[in-house]
Amino acid sequence: MPYLKVFRAAMSGVTDVSLPSIVNFISSPRCRLRTLVLSGNSLSVQGLDAIISSVEGNFTLDMIDLYGNLEGDVVLRYDFTDKRRLE
Repeated sequence: MPYLKVFRAAMSGVTDVSLPSIVNFISSPRCRLRTLVLSGNSLSVQGLDAIISSVEGNFTLDMIDLYGNLEGDVVLRYDFTDKRRLE
């Protein structure tokens, strides 16, 4: 059965409003996504945290690109081994 392996929505105007659908999809046990690209959109720190939290149980996702979503000098780093955001 075919399934979605790559989801690229870079610089496509994705905001926190559209995140519930994306989070529901990538946290689903049926999700076999390998690559998620959401760079260059308008996602907040809370939105990025929601994405990161939703992929903790997804063992097929190899690459997530969230670069260029935050305004200014804010940097978001996440340690997947400790499952926590680094300030």
